[in-house]
This record gives sequence, C-alpha cells and structure tokens, in this order.
Amino acid sequence: DSETATPGLLSMCAATDPVRWRHRPLLYYGITQGLGENVWTPAVMAAAGYHRRTQEELVFWYRPPLASAVQRNAGGASEPPEALIFIHGVGVGPAPYASWIDMAAPDRASPVLAIELSGPTQRLFPAPPPTPDRFARLVADALDSLGLPRAVVASHSLGSAFAAYLAAADARGDLAPRIKQPSAARPASTAKAAGDAQPYTTARGEPAPSGGGGSSSAPPVRGVG
Repeated sequence: DSETATPGLLSMCAATDPVRWRHRPLLYYGITQGLGENVWTPAVMAAAGYHRRTQEELVFWYRPPLASAVQRNAGGASEPPEALIFIHGVGVGPAPYASWIDMAAPDRASPVLAIELSGPTQRLFPAPPPTPDRFARLVADALDSLGLPRAVVASHSLGSAFAAYLAAADARGDLAPRIKQPSAARPASTAKAAGDAQPYTTARGEPAPSGGGGSSSAPPVRGVG
C-alpha cells in the first residue's frame, strides 16, 4: 500500500513471495577473491593495457589513450580526450568485459576507466558501497586527477544503478557538467524504477525503444539488451 511504498519509485515486482537468501560455499568466495581479484583480473586487465588505480576508496582500472591516436587541433595542440567510464555488474569485476570495452573504444584514442566495485565482485569481505553522492564525487575526482574534462558512461546490470548516480549528480550540476548520456546494458530494475534508465533493444547496432522508465531530471540512461 501507499504507506509502505518508497516515494517516487514504482514497483517493478512480479511476485510477492519472501526473498530467500542462499550463500555460496566459502570455497567459492575464496576462489573469486584469491584467484579472481589477485590473479585473473590483474592478468586480464594488464594484458589489455590497464593499470590499477585508486581514488580514496574507489578502485578502478585505467587505460590511457595511445599518444598516436590523440586528436590535435589546428594549432597542433592535443585536444582534451573524452573518457569512457565502464561500471560492471554482479560477477568477478571488470575483467570479463575487457573485450567489450575494446569494441566500444577500438581506436585507443579514448582513455578508459573501468570501475571495480567490491560488493558485486563477490569478495569474502566486501567494502560497503559508497552513497550515491559519494560515488559521484569520487568518480569526478578521479577524472580530475587524470586531467579528463568529459566522459561517456557505460554500464551493465547492477552497474546501471551507479551510472544513474552519476547522471543525477551531473544533472544537478555537482560534476561541473561532464557526463554524456550514460548507457546501460540490461539495466538493473533499481535504475529502471527510479526513472533514470530506459531499456532499449538493439538490432544491427541501432537502438529501438522497448518501453520502461518514468520521468526524471537526470539524463536518461540508455540500455541495450
């Protein structure tokens, strides 16, 4: 009823049964943290040209643009590059998306920040997620530390909720407008219910609306999938 509903959010639930939580075996988390975080993710990301960086509690993998691919203006000065920020969903972090990111930024002219979220990467002792405003500020500070004035945000699943945080903060002017039309692949229902994500289907690369989303002052988070 209206007394128990969250103001401003529409229900996306198709069932009313209680949610039952089942934890995976401890060995599973040992593998996702011991091998996933310490071995596999660093190996995959390093092979793709990334190195690990932190902005206070924010962890991300950064791939700088190739010097030969950076655009220059008529005077010969390099143009400030437009970065790609990618936020992964539930799994083992950004490593499984490395090949997709390569397709999204194939010319290597764009610097890439692949955010690594502790909780969705299924760690033994995950750090609590930052608040929406804190997350947006950390990302903005990371961009500033790298000298990047603008960014395009892409995300998958749960990462779309974090992309919506950036879109909302940017719409309020908290980020000194720098975020361009975030996109989300299979956006999480939390972002859809907030009205910040608009799911799209794709056919040969051209988006076709498939419904969803309410109204919001934040830029729409467009999704594919």
